[in-house]
Amino acid sequence: MNTEMPGKVISIPTGVRECLFAVTNNSGIAGEREGDGWGNMMSLASRMRVALPGEGSGSSKTFQFIQSINEKLGRVKNIKHFDSADEAINAVAFDQADIAFFVQMPDTRNALFKKIKEKDLQ
Repeated sequence: MNTEMPGKVISIPTGVRECLFAVTNNSGIAGEREGDGWGNMMSLASRMRVALPGEGSGSSKTFQFIQSINEKLGRVKNIKHFDSADEAINAVAFDQADIAFFVQMPDTRNALFKKIKEKDLQ
């Protein structure tokens, strides 16, 4: 947050290009068409079981920040933290969570993305 202009977000270029990813095995969240997922996620937020890496992880902190600026995601209460993004993804694959969020470089050669494809997650 920008302390000089409260409520305004500032961006500090670091050269790192990580993204927040959401992975689900729940067709009600993913939807049938490209782009359905965000709207479905917003309407189901208060009921979603969310898996995140450890509480101090960048993934969890990013999700907390998004909750602070998005009223609907702010309603998510059923959050479970796992030791790693890999374990959070497993929670979705084994129906222990509806959706997992994690921060990662967008490289499909990464083991996490291979697991998502192998487990046929969306």
